[in-house]
Amino acid sequence: MDNNNSRFNSRFGELGLIIANSHPTLGREVADILMVNPLEVKSGFFPNGEIDVRRLCDVSGRDICIFSSLHARYDTIKELRLMCRSIRGSANRIFGVFPFVRDGKSDHIKCFGETPAYQDTAMQISCCGVDSIAIFDQHSAQHPSFYDTTHYRLKIVHHVYLMRILIEYAMRHKDSFDSVLALDDGGYKRNKKIAEMLKSPISFIIKEREMLLVEKLMLTGQ
Repeated sequence: MDNNNSRFNSRFGELGLIIANSHPTLGREVADILMVNPLEVKSGFFPNGEIDVRRLCDVSGRDICIFSSLHARYDTIKELRLMCRSIRGSANRIFGVFPFVRDGKSDHIKCFGETPAYQDTAMQISCCGVDSIAIFDQHSAQHPSFYDTTHYRLKIVHHVYLMRILIEYAMRHKDSFDSVLALDDGGYKRNKKIAEMLKSPISFIIKEREMLLVEKLMLTGQ
């Protein structure tokens, strides 16, 4: 049992941190700030590309935090499920901290026949085996409602707005900023309010995406 984890002791259990493969650099930075040693968990891939997860540590009675960025470069949600399965029955509680959750832009039906992908992602996370999760700066305030906290082990969804911390920092250092830049149309209204508080000018970027060949063929009916 790690001595530098002792200050996190509670009546529930001792903190244990598992860092997934999805963003190990950020995970290690978090571990350094918390001054804890990450638990040893092997997470890699078989030669055929399938995910290989194996727990190499004792988690008995601990409160386990799984730190993972749930992007789509590989099946990060399956990795999360396998990690939960490897510690279920031994750990006291399992909670997930997810700096990024994929499919955030697909959260409502924009046209006929479309399926909101974020709802499916939220359901996969709901049934993976975590007791509570923390998600950050979601694309829509309705995202937490997509998680099922009734039929699965998941009971609590914390939606944390980190943008507030950035705004408070900017307000304390107004003289350090010449202007506010909005990266797309969606962020313009929010950033305009920030610019008004800072009494700074605002600029924005117009983004255009080159249409893929398959999309062109679909539109032309070929």
